[in-house]
Amino acid sequence: MWHARSVLPRPDHSLPHLADVVPSVLAAMRVPGFDAIVDLPGDRSGACVLLIDGLGTELLDAHAEDAPVLTELRERDRRDVHVGFPSTTAAGLAAIGTGCRSGEHGMVGYTFRLPEAGVINALRWRAHPASRDEGDLRLAFPPEQVQPKPTAFQRAVTAGTTVTVVSGAEFSGSGLTRAVLRGGQYVGVHALGDLAAEVRQAVGGGGLCYGYHGQLDMLGHLHGPGSLAWRMQLRQVVRLGGGLGG
Repeated sequence: MWHARSVLPRPDHSLPHLADVVPSVLAAMRVPGFDAIVDLPGDRSGACVLLIDGLGTELLDAHAEDAPVLTELRERDRRDVHVGFPSTTAAGLAAIGTGCRSGEHGMVGYTFRLPEAGVINALRWRAHPASRDEGDLRLAFPPEQVQPKPTAFQRAVTAGTTVTVVSGAEFSGSGLTRAVLRGGQYVGVHALGDLAAEVRQAVGGGGLCYGYHGQLDMLGHLHGPGSLAWRMQLRQVVRLGGGLGG
């Protein structure tokens, strides 16, 4: 018999949450109005939060030989961060962007229900399932109204900090981007090279940069985490990290 208690992990509420990361970085940059839940070195004039979608601590530990730089960083500071529930991209990006948990920002999964629209796909901002697709819902249900809380990026800009969001060009102006990542200057990129270049430029300017890399997660869905294709992409992610630092 299946028992949830033996399968589901027990959350450790003493650990920080993914939603605490951006506010803590902004607090380290001395931006007013943000609290340092995650203890970070202060007085930073420029900082980057780089999200590698699909890479958690268990996968990193299991494939340490493919990611020596990231593993070394983890060995220096083994503090874990909860991604929250559910641990899906839409909810995770919302936590990063808003600084709120799923029950606060409302992006509670890959799909969620709007009373007026039924179930919608958070990534595509269309009706779910596809069989009842009624087209783009951004006009009928503006993302800024579906998720009305000010993002951490909006609050930082209001406080006088420059914020840059560096992510896939195809996500510029998407429903999810408008709902949870609005406020900063959006820079659309196409590959690891221009992602690294744009992040370095933004951080060099003294502001906050949020960067997103989703190809590792995509290959995990296509080939499986730990597959050869996934591991080869992980090695490229390590090179990305090295490119940002030098």
